Amino acid sequence: MNTLTSGHQIGSYELLDLISRTNMGEVWRARNATGQIVALKTISTEADPDPVLLTRSQHEGAAHQTLHHPFIVPILDFFDLDDKVYLVMEYIAGGSLADRLDQLNGEPMPSAEAVSISRQVLTALDYAHQHGVIHRDVKPSNILLDGERALLTDFGIALTLGRQRLTAVSQVLGTEYYMSPEQICTPLEVNHLTDVYSFGCVLYEMLAGRPPFQNDGSLKNVEYQVLSKHVHEEPPPLTQWNPDVPPRLERMVLTALSKKPEDRFPGCGSFERALASVEEDWKQPPTETPLDIETLPDKKEIPPPAPTPRVPLAPVRRVHAVANVLGILAAALSPLSLFEHPDYLAAAFTLGFLAVNILLLRLLYKAWRAIQDGDTRTTAGRAVGFMLIPVYSLYWAYRALPGYARQHNAFVARHQLAAPPQRLWFYIVFCATHYTLPVVAWATGYLRIAGLPILFDYWVLTPIMAGVLAGAVNRLAKSINMNTAQTMAAAPGQVR
Repeated sequence: MNTLTSGHQIGSYELLDLISRTNMGEVWRARNATGQIVALKTISTEADPDPVLLTRSQHEGAAHQTLHHPFIVPILDFFDLDDKVYLVMEYIAGGSLADRLDQLNGEPMPSAEAVSISRQVLTALDYAHQHGVIHRDVKPSNILLDGERALLTDFGIALTLGRQRLTAVSQVLGTEYYMSPEQICTPLEVNHLTDVYSFGCVLYEMLAGRPPFQNDGSLKNVEYQVLSKHVHEEPPPLTQWNPDVPPRLERMVLTALSKKPEDRFPGCGSFERALASVEEDWKQPPTETPLDIETLPDKKEIPPPAPTPRVPLAPVRRVHAVANVLGILAAALSPLSLFEHPDYLAAAFTLGFLAVNILLLRLLYKAWRAIQDGDTRTTAGRAVGFMLIPVYSLYWAYRALPGYARQHNAFVARHQLAAPPQRLWFYIVFCATHYTLPVVAWATGYLRIAGLPILFDYWVLTPIMAGVLAGAVNRLAKSINMNTAQTMAAAPGQVR
């Protein structure tokens, strides 16, 4: 098997010089038949015998060709030749973000430049996620710079959502300095939030001049130590390396680097919008008027600078907690009125339980709707609608109920609201009881044995759950409305 060299002809492309080589492939500057300079990527000769890598590269080309976005390097051609796969991409002459960081020699990048690059790449990642593609290898060398434009490339280990994963159970793919904890521990179960974490690492490195986790020299196995830190340690504060990073920007980076996926931004789009608000703050003219120091008797009397204006959250309507609880309790107890008519009792219990679930799902819809930037995969409509699908609802119930508690708590923390956190354990217990016990009783035929726990669920636990959901909505509404009022009072001319 011949090694590729300058002047080698690959189909209609002439290789000019090698740009880069990794364990996943080689990238060459090449010239096509019309004289256009392009970038040609192939699997490296060492990887040729591996059919899994070959298939993965074929999937990369297929997935990448479907992505047309101004901040994603376009695929110009994609072909097989002699059992090898080749990708022909637009040639970007400006080098990569890794080259730019090398030029800085460990010094932090200006915050404005870092945020500008980040917004472009996050927009590209959000677009890829919406088209079912997770990158899984976001790092500086996969971000190319063309003047002020940043472009995402190399979907070499991208995972198309819903497609069978090609990675073996024991394989962990990615680059250790930018891998999420779940990509390290459960690589077959990652979702789009792994890219949120990985880009958080990239933004951290741009602002700090170094990745969030590095080998401290105590172990020879650098990769193991770095991966272990991703899983078990919190990243050092950004201001430890760069005191000029604004506190708000630092909080955003550390949010993206949360160990639990549900504690991060719910998507790259939300991450990008948060950074956009930082840029907007930087563009705002100073709100305080210049002070003449000579006219002041003492410098201590200089007032502090005005706080950074905030965009208020949308108001949330309260729900009637007592009416909802009493309505569910009445629906659950209504079959008792027909206790002397056994012929109608089963139908009455069925209709009563149906009414209970409708009222509960109505409350759940309002609770999810109050979270304004939560998990985009579990919207208010989906939280209720997927509950109605037989069998599948057993899986979805966990996403909709304990998942709501997690998203509620993350939303409160993200916006620093005064609403108390939801107790996750209660949601888990209720979910397990309410959605599995009736199915088990029906499937096994032991309804007489399971009857009392089922009645306890509908007569006691479900009204309590209704009260908990209504209380969560009302406390969130009070906190959000108070937050909005304070924001408008603090900066009435800047609320949008």
